[in-house]
Amino acid sequence: MSLTFPVLKLIVILISTAGETTDMEHEFRREKGTDWLFHPFEFAFCGYSDSGKTTVLLDLISDLSQEFKIGYVKHDVHGFQIDREGKDTYRAMTNGASSLLINDHEHYAEIHSAQLSTIQQRTSLLDSDILFIEGYKTSKAPKFIFTGRDRKIIKEFQEQRWSNIIGFVGMDKKAPEETTGYPYFYCKDIPGIKKRILLKISEKIQSTRLYGLILTGGRSSRMNREKCLLNYHGVTQLEYCYDLLSRSCDKVFISNRQEQDLNRRCRDLPQIHDRFLEMGPLGGIMTAMFEYPRVAWFVLGCDMPFADLEVLTKLTRERDPLKTATAYVHDNKNYPEPLCTIYEPKILPWFFQSLGAGHVWPIKDLSHARVKTVFISDGQKLKSVNTPEEYRKALKSLKNRV
Repeated sequence: MSLTFPVLKLIVILISTAGETTDMEHEFRREKGTDWLFHPFEFAFCGYSDSGKTTVLLDLISDLSQEFKIGYVKHDVHGFQIDREGKDTYRAMTNGASSLLINDHEHYAEIHSAQLSTIQQRTSLLDSDILFIEGYKTSKAPKFIFTGRDRKIIKEFQEQRWSNIIGFVGMDKKAPEETTGYPYFYCKDIPGIKKRILLKISEKIQSTRLYGLILTGGRSSRMNREKCLLNYHGVTQLEYCYDLLSRSCDKVFISNRQEQDLNRRCRDLPQIHDRFLEMGPLGGIMTAMFEYPRVAWFVLGCDMPFADLEVLTKLTRERDPLKTATAYVHDNKNYPEPLCTIYEPKILPWFFQSLGAGHVWPIKDLSHARVKTVFISDGQKLKSVNTPEEYRKALKSLKNRV
């Protein structure tokens, strides 16, 4: 899988705390759902002052931002000031404003007088492809340890205070004896450190399983019968979709309502019953992501009889796991098609953020979620069939295509 993507912008967030271990880190350790602190593809750079970590970080950002959208978190124990005295924003804060937002058509910045919550920090950083963290050495994020010239951090390492070390970086070309067994990089070896980062990203992508989800939980009020049990291809549409997704996914599940009546053969297939009710397709997708929060989901609506193996194979091949989703676009719609889409794990916080902002149909707002879009010339293949008349026309059209 290629790891070359266009860069859009650099996201920076400064976090000031009184100590090295924050409440957010303690919450992260307790949480069972995700296996990341700020971002699925995050890397921490840890070391004392003058150990060279900032110089290495800036060189890496300059290099990788040619291909990726890079986010950056700075952990500052000394406090910081990013506003300028005399500016309107500064005057507003000094006169009592606790939060403010300033923006133009290309940039925005938020300033808060209190630390952001876990949810706010995560959702503000998920827009990036890769996240670099300066600090947070006690977190579980994959980390590079910078030894510095005095190597005093080696003592902390020997006390086994940290986990998930993926490399040491030092100012000497020779690795310290204490770091034997770990990759070691001279601080000028930016290509070597970059290669290590891309390798870890590739490993995580390969380990993230892809599950299939067939959406069947609709009421089928216009069709007056279960759309998933219609026969277009010699079997029920549910069985047809199950077979298609099984060719690309590790596991496939049916998303439906608990009281939904399926025929015997379909009842034997793996099912996930909706927990988020009366929310349409989004309820089924969010339920699946709660059940298995660390996998990606290839979602397919059961009312798309023209979707075939070619359609699913192309989307799987074009998938970009660093985005929130990979979705088709075509000339017949002005937004990405949400019901034949691969959703990545990191989109779940975005769903909640969108719902909180009053978007009742966020899967139709995918164009705002930084998805990868794939053009399909034959939009008919993603057509939904919802009425008896459309069903008869679809049967005729499919027969003529054979």
